[in-house]
Amino acid sequence: MAAELVGGALLSAFLQVAFDRLASPDILHFFRRRRLDDTLLNNLKIKLLFINSLVDDAEQKQISNTYVQAWVDELKDAVYDAEFILDEIDYEVTKRKVEEAELQETAFNKVRNFFSASVSSFNKQVETRMRKVLEKLEYLASQKDILQLKERGGGAGFQNAREVGEQFFNVLLSRSFFQRSTEDETRFVMHDLINDLAKDVSGKFCHRMEIDKAYNLTEKTRHVSHLRNDLETSERFKDIFLAKRLHTFLPLSMHDQRQTGYFRLISRNMIHDLLSNFRCLRVLSLSGYCNNVNLPDSVGNLKHLRYLDLSGSKVKKLPDSICLLYNLQTLKLRYCELLEKLPLDLHKLINLRHLDFSKTKVKEMPKKLGNLKNLQILSSFHVGKCSETNIKQLKELNIRGAISILELQNIVYPMDAFESNFKNKMYLEELSLEWSVNNNQSQDDKDVLEKLQPHQNLKKLSIRNYGGIEFPDWLADLSLSNVVSLKLSNCKNCLSLPSLGLLTSLKSLSIIGFDSVVAIGPEFYGNTSCTIPFGSLRILRFKDMVGWEKWNCENVSGIFLHLQELSLENCPKLKEEFPVQLPSLEKLIIECSEHFIPSVSWSPSLKVLGLNGRFTECSSTEKIESTIANTCLEDLTISNCANLEFPLCQYHNFICKMMIERSCDSLRSFPLDLFPKLRSLHLIECSNLEMISVSEGHNHKLTSLTYLAIIKCPKFVSFPKGGILDPKLHTLEIRELESLKSLPRHEEGLLSNLKSLLISECPKLMASQMVWELHNHTSLAWLQIKDTNLECFPDGGLLPPNLTLLGLLHCSNLRRLGNSISHLSALKIFNLFNCPKLQYLPNEGLPSSLSNLKIDGCPLLKKRFHKQKGSDWAMTAHIPHMAIIAEAAPKFYISVHKNQPTYRLQDCSRLHYLLWRLYPPHPLLLFIVEAIVFGSSSSSKIGKERRAPTLEPEFPIQNVVHAAPEHACSFWTAQFVILFHISFYG
Repeated sequence: MAAELVGGALLSAFLQVAFDRLASPDILHFFRRRRLDDTLLNNLKIKLLFINSLVDDAEQKQISNTYVQAWVDELKDAVYDAEFILDEIDYEVTKRKVEEAELQETAFNKVRNFFSASVSSFNKQVETRMRKVLEKLEYLASQKDILQLKERGGGAGFQNAREVGEQFFNVLLSRSFFQRSTEDETRFVMHDLINDLAKDVSGKFCHRMEIDKAYNLTEKTRHVSHLRNDLETSERFKDIFLAKRLHTFLPLSMHDQRQTGYFRLISRNMIHDLLSNFRCLRVLSLSGYCNNVNLPDSVGNLKHLRYLDLSGSKVKKLPDSICLLYNLQTLKLRYCELLEKLPLDLHKLINLRHLDFSKTKVKEMPKKLGNLKNLQILSSFHVGKCSETNIKQLKELNIRGAISILELQNIVYPMDAFESNFKNKMYLEELSLEWSVNNNQSQDDKDVLEKLQPHQNLKKLSIRNYGGIEFPDWLADLSLSNVVSLKLSNCKNCLSLPSLGLLTSLKSLSIIGFDSVVAIGPEFYGNTSCTIPFGSLRILRFKDMVGWEKWNCENVSGIFLHLQELSLENCPKLKEEFPVQLPSLEKLIIECSEHFIPSVSWSPSLKVLGLNGRFTECSSTEKIESTIANTCLEDLTISNCANLEFPLCQYHNFICKMMIERSCDSLRSFPLDLFPKLRSLHLIECSNLEMISVSEGHNHKLTSLTYLAIIKCPKFVSFPKGGILDPKLHTLEIRELESLKSLPRHEEGLLSNLKSLLISECPKLMASQMVWELHNHTSLAWLQIKDTNLECFPDGGLLPPNLTLLGLLHCSNLRRLGNSISHLSALKIFNLFNCPKLQYLPNEGLPSSLSNLKIDGCPLLKKRFHKQKGSDWAMTAHIPHMAIIAEAAPKFYISVHKNQPTYRLQDCSRLHYLLWRLYPPHPLLLFIVEAIVFGSSSSSKIGKERRAPTLEPEFPIQNVVHAAPEHACSFWTAQFVILFHISFYG
């Protein structure tokens, strides 16, 4: 039954596409206008309808009857051919529509005669091909009795193909053929058995390169998918060139591939071969390749192309010929961070439905975008000043999903905003409205915003850089009754907040950069007795409220009963304690708001606490200490709280993650055994910390710790005697511990199960590397060293036998490498960065297992290992992936959006702590961070200034320390892959 259902859906979908085309009056008009034989169209309709009546029975019988299965395959092939012909006709029809719209009537008459003469050969080809398809369908229909196929219902008939597709998908979803992903609700997953079934049904038409055998590729193959390699070349794909009528070329990434730090490249020859060999392509994806994917002009020959995805590539410019792809429906350019302009004639792509150029440098819209009447997804619109780029271009577009409207200060007449018709865009769910940063047009902005009232179906709204002193009434009435998320940013002239408490569905509210707001009172909650203010609110964030002094909640009952997260950042004048209880509060972030102190009484369920600020008053520190001691905190971050006394007189049985940074000056010994469930610990710039301790007899109770980082603690000298007997500890990071002399010996237990070890600028420790005994640590897979005084490594000592990654960074005095490296039989990645005095690799060569060698900023090595010409090239010839650059990569500005506005991290070490706090990432990723970020001196610009891509997570960066690994890893990896590529390949 399952096979019949899937197979029936697939074959019926094939037929429905043809029915959809045949139902178009444009096709009949084309035949009559060209004086073609329109009886061919009628015969094709009749024949396909008859074939469609046999489909259900054929799909059932093909499972057990190979002859029927062959008949079904031939039918699919014939339907594909019919679709191809109709597709070519549709292209010519669309092309003619565009030309007629572009040319003036007088000019068009001259073109028409030439056009008619030039297409006569095309007309003959159409008739010839259609007759061949009819002959094939006639033959297949004649096999009905021989195969004993029975006629059944005619299926979908002449319904819209999109509607039928949605219908089939929903049926399969309801029967659990697909399931919604638990990691991403916009995606669906398929059980392995269902996947095998789908593959069996798709037969000869779909090919997965890593799974299916090459001999399965035939001329019938229409769809090919493959897993991305580090470098894609034509040699890898030589077998697929047999599939001359290929429709789909789709690169994929396995889940574990998306979480590694490898970059993906595709050769120019490969792109050329794809475009020249597969003229029937409908789906082409080159997404995920980090190099400059410059499409040649020949892309304009892919007249059947519907879907083009260049997301994440370094494409700088799109060829003008892309505007000849009249059948194109989807164009994805997300994260093409070097792309500055869209093609001028983009308005000619009249079938375009989906255009996403978010996270690009595009700041100007092509003219006449309003001509794209079918456009439904538009990531953003930059308002221009001329009539062909102003906001009225959106009037007739039925935009759905999400859109950002930027440069709203360019609206000259507020009525233009009204004519953009946002109030009637009922399928729009997310809307972002943004003026320029220096905008100060108070009354004009209010008039414009008044006219941009969205439809009541809107769910998410963001307003940024609004210059008015107050908001229009629609922001706080039933017009936004379905809004669940609202963000108001940098509205510096606003004197008060709108009555947002009336928004009954609101779950997340962010108020940022309201410089003129002094008090928040009853107007914020709304004057009504019918509803409880903020009855649905779960997340409330205030940030950069520099003038805010008072928060008045008097005479308001039942407020914030369901609030789970409260964040107060940079509200320096807010002095009073929060006046109501928050019984559901689980997460509290207070940063630079020293006078607003939490109390246990109003947050009994608190689990996550982040404190950042100089709490100097004794009463303040006492309240904080009481909160830490008397709540069941699971995640605790303390920054810049030097006077805070951490309560160490009791067990903290619930804390799993903890970071102490530039805080708790009285802390000299950290008693690890008081934190039995602690998984991740960061101790950063604790000026008086001397040791980590474990009470005698409690070592065996440590079973949770997986990650330990001790950074810039100048007095730190020792680990616990007897080590840390925690079998789960897999990562140890020690940085700038100038007093530390030794690691615990192997028999003491600290390193017994360690997988990753990072040592940076610990001079006394490096001087004693002979006694590290790393060769006894068989579990250690990754070792990274940074030391400016190091001259030889390893200095006589042996390295861990199962090491897979070794990194030596900023070792400015390193002159030679020991032969221990030559015997690392498991080593795969070897990174050398900024070792200017290093002239030789190990005398005994590099391990045969090595697959990635990165040498950057080692000028003495470059000449010796120049490809095929260097004197020692043979030593590295066996390494498949190698990059050697004479000078260290240029330094970068790293900007991190922290709930906006942008914060620039001149000292990028904080970024590293956040990254490590997220998740101990792939070793190569950490090398990238080291090489690019931590190589920065105090000056953020050396030589030619270059800017790295902006890092903009989908969750607030100040909460990144609390993010689950599965949410964090892919984001950071993707961003730093780009950084890595820019660093090494410029």
